[in-house]
Amino acid sequence: MGREKANYRETLSFLIDERGCPLVLNKKQAAKLLGISRNKLYDLIGDGCIKEHSEKIPIGSIANFLCG
Repeated sequence: MGREKANYRETLSFLIDERGCPLVLNKKQAAKLLGISRNKLYDLIGDGCIKEHSEKIPIGSIANFLCG
């Protein structure tokens, strides 16, 4: 297992506590949260930058992506 990215926990806490994001998002919600198109989101999923499970995207995957 790799190390946790810098500021991951803070970003995750911000998304859940401050922004009120659900723990699991559909693709439309995730694209809106990131401010990108769904096509760009599909590209990020295909490239492995964002992970999905059963057609849903965990908020932890979004936080991980935002931390670089």
